[in-house]
Amino acid sequence: MAGKSYIKVGTNDWDRIKKMYIKAAGQTWIAIRKAYIKTSSGWKKVFDTASNRPFIEDNDIPKIRLNTFRTNSTYNPPGTADDPVNPVVEAPPVQQMGPPTTTPTVGWPNGTVGNHLWGYDGSWVSGNGSSMTFQYKWFYRYSSNPNDDTEELNATSSTGRTDMLTNSSSHLGKNDGDYFDRNFLTFKVTATNSAGNSTQPSAAVYIVRQQPVLISATMLDKNEASLNTTMTCTFVYQNQWYNKPDMSKSFIEWFALENLGSALTTSNRVSGPEYLNSFSTSGTTTKTINAYHVPQLLNRYYQARITLNNSSTTPAEYAGSQIIVSGFTPKFAVTGSDWKNVVTTQILDPQPFNTLSFTKNFPFSSNQGITRSTNLSWQASTKQNIELNIGEATIMQTGHKFNLLLPLLIKLRPLTQHIGPTRQVVVLIIINLLRLGFGQPMLDP
Repeated sequence: MAGKSYIKVGTNDWDRIKKMYIKAAGQTWIAIRKAYIKTSSGWKKVFDTASNRPFIEDNDIPKIRLNTFRTNSTYNPPGTADDPVNPVVEAPPVQQMGPPTTTPTVGWPNGTVGNHLWGYDGSWVSGNGSSMTFQYKWFYRYSSNPNDDTEELNATSSTGRTDMLTNSSSHLGKNDGDYFDRNFLTFKVTATNSAGNSTQPSAAVYIVRQQPVLISATMLDKNEASLNTTMTCTFVYQNQWYNKPDMSKSFIEWFALENLGSALTTSNRVSGPEYLNSFSTSGTTTKTINAYHVPQLLNRYYQARITLNNSSTTPAEYAGSQIIVSGFTPKFAVTGSDWKNVVTTQILDPQPFNTLSFTKNFPFSSNQGITRSTNLSWQASTKQNIELNIGEATIMQTGHKFNLLLPLLIKLRPLTQHIGPTRQVVVLIIINLLRLGFGQPMLDP
């Protein structure tokens, strides 16, 4: 067998060399760790004490799997799919976290992890025939270089086993999914016998989130669009540990279109991209963002669009540079938009007015009231408030003089529709003065 040395002890008998010594001086012998023989093509190793340690047979190295340790496994802990699960499903070079956690039959890009990542330990042989023990560890790294592996020291499995990594918010989704996102995971097995130990890693698996999920995009006041009047579009998206967007790579843009339904391009973009990490958001597992824009172009349909990205939709990176991950082709970014149904129109400033005054004689009869009225009109195309203040009035009645301060403020609320190029508002104020009690008038506006 490869890696083992034998010595001929008879015509047809060979014994395996377990230890080899060389005489140093006197009665001192030193163990030989490695021995070589010179051949015509160079030196060839003929003895190595490492051959007594455990070794992998038939290149059946450790592997990360999606549904069980090995074919016909009888291990069936709570919270896992029923075993045995045949055939085994090897984890692809890329795998997305999160639900559904039913038994997977495929991996990336269509399938998720399932309940766990399962560490298969491989096929080991004890080099000297002694019994073996196994130690399992998970390693992570941000780069594609295996030398950057860092041991994962936190609890990895809800079952308590170190050769499993549970697909939940507490384990694979640790720190709201950020802990293992964009990491290369490796499962390493160390086998030990009386001669020593050997360690063999699995192929690395690149962990990503699932595609983001946009719930809605809603333009407020879709049938109103005026220059220099703020527009608002509200976006709602999922923010679970396994699919939340990368705020530094997701953004919002505004576009001004000559025709509704036109393609959104950089030539008709009027704002953005503005990245989500610059916005205020509300919510936890569902996030809401309000995006604002003040239009400056006349006769344009305005449209707002959001683009959501995360590790499943962007290339792998390390230290600011893209890296190649075998089998990983990023999915498309998730986008959504909404728009105004009408084009922007011009709003003119109203004509100013300062004062309004009127005078009317009062009747002397005690049973007659006083009616005052005025008409007010102005040119405008905006929705403005009108305030009319009535100040002091002097009333004469049967020899008595009343000075009344009338701090009457009449406000006309903003109109909801245009009425041609000229708006006319008629303000009718009726003040009835009635004699009550000792002749004191009462105002009934």
